[in-house]
Amino acid sequence: MFFRILGYVLLGLLILLVAALLIPLQVRVQADPDSQQVELHYLFLRFPLYPGKEAKEAEELEEDELAAAAGKKGGRGGDGGKKKMDLGFILDMLGSTLHGLRFLTRHIHLRRVELYARVGAEEPDQTAVLYGQINAVLWPVLGLVSSVFDTRYRRVELEPDFAEEGFFFKLGFRLWALPVILLVTAAVVAVRLLKNMRQRRQAAPEIKREPDSRPAQR
Repeated sequence: MFFRILGYVLLGLLILLVAALLIPLQVRVQADPDSQQVELHYLFLRFPLYPGKEAKEAEELEEDELAAAAGKKGGRGGDGGKKKMDLGFILDMLGSTLHGLRFLTRHIHLRRVELYARVGAEEPDQTAVLYGQINAVLWPVLGLVSSVFDTRYRRVELEPDFAEEGFFFKLGFRLWALPVILLVTAAVVAVRLLKNMRQRRQAAPEIKREPDSRPAQR
C-alpha cells in the first residue's frame, strides 16, 4: 500500500515536471527613445530583466576590477601555457555554442512584433533620402529575422516627417520558447564542448621533457 501511494506521488510529480517543461517562457520587450523594458514571464510569474538593479551591477563591476587587479599582481610563471589553454577552451566554447544556437533558433518564436518609426531631416529632400536609406536597410533585416526565427509581424511602419526634424521609434515583441528546448540546447552545447575538448587533447602533441644534464650548482 505504501509503495503504491509513493508510486502515485512520483507519477504525479513527473507529470507536473513534464507539464512545467512544456509551458513556454516568454520574454516581452518594449522600447522607445524614452524608456526600455524587458520582462520574463512564466505562467503568472513576472521577472523584470531590464532595467535591473544598478547598485548590484556597480558592485559586481567593482569586484571584477579588484579581481583583475589582483590577477595582474600575481606571478607570471606559466602564463604562456595558461593563455594557450584558455584560448583553446574559448574556441571550443564558441564552436559548441554556435552548434547549440543552430538548434535553438529553429525553436524560438517571435510574436506580436510591432515596429513604428518616424524620421525627419532639415529639408524635405534630405528627409526623402533618409527615408529611402532606412527602408533599404530595414526590410532586408526583417527578412533575415524571419528566415532565422519563426516570426509573426503585427505592424511594421516607417513614416517620413517632412514638417519636423527628428527621429522617433517604438518597438515591441514577445519571444517565447519551451523550457525543454532550452534544456536540450544546454545538453547539446555541453556534449559538443566535451567532444571538442577531447579532440583537441588527442590532437595536441605530447611534450616529453628531457632530463637536465647540467651539474647541480653548489
